[in-house]
Amino acid sequence: MNNPFVTKFAAQTADIILTDVSTSRTLQLLKGSQLILKETYNYDTDGGIRVSGLADVLTQALYGELIVGVQNNAQASVTVKMTGEADITSTLYAQRLLNPRDPQGQKVVLAAACNGVCYPGTQKLVTVIGQVTVGLVGTNRTVVIGNVGQVTTVDCDPAVLFPQYYGDGTALNIGSELLLKILPAVCADNVCVRFLNRYDVPETVVANYMTDKPQAQDDTAMMFGRRTRFDVKSTSEYTLYSGQLHHEDEVDTWQDLLTARKAQVLLYGQWNDVVITKSNLSRDRRNFHGSKIEISFQTANPLLLL
Repeated sequence: MNNPFVTKFAAQTADIILTDVSTSRTLQLLKGSQLILKETYNYDTDGGIRVSGLADVLTQALYGELIVGVQNNAQASVTVKMTGEADITSTLYAQRLLNPRDPQGQKVVLAAACNGVCYPGTQKLVTVIGQVTVGLVGTNRTVVIGNVGQVTTVDCDPAVLFPQYYGDGTALNIGSELLLKILPAVCADNVCVRFLNRYDVPETVVANYMTDKPQAQDDTAMMFGRRTRFDVKSTSEYTLYSGQLHHEDEVDTWQDLLTARKAQVLLYGQWNDVVITKSNLSRDRRNFHGSKIEISFQTANPLLLL
């Protein structure tokens, strides 16, 4: 039996292929000690068995949450048991969508982009495997984030990591995999969004501004001779605008927001659950300054108006 764990990421799990088989085989897939899949397969006319779709199962079994701290469900020891074959065990990490920039699955800073921006005083979530060194570019100052053997989401706001010195630096170098240019503090029109990226772990992006399109849905009936509204719910749609991008890689981050399983918008001092509905995203690979991004959403709670 071939080893289906091509890399350490769930989405890159390959099919299992058996040859010269003359009996049915039973597959068991375990996440830790928990059985998450059990199926029996019959061989084909050529004496072969092919087990496909393991990546789909594992991308559902491993996942992150929109929190700061250790992501307990974003990694696990996964074991494949097949009748008549030796068990195969590997530590896997959450990933919903493939990252073409990392076909070998070597990243430890779990973000598609290699470049981005951050704003002092605004949450900047970065998720890492193990411990990673963050350097303040332009100085000799560093700090270590993360925890050994765990997936951890850290607020990499430069004002949090380097509270007294961030003004001396120009960027944050996170594990030599992600470079975040330090920009001036956000203004009142800017909107911070946090979401689960293609690795299904938290990341943040700051929109230049947001617009509203108020809408409502209701049932109307006659009561005492007058038309009356019942069960009124908001279907208002809100649109985030990226504004001028500072690096082409920022498009990758916005694309991850578009495909996010969960997302939250920071308004009125609290995080509000939202559902991404559509986008107007055009990418000019010859000149990223021509790229523009608009992503629309509705509130997850139909009773909530922002």
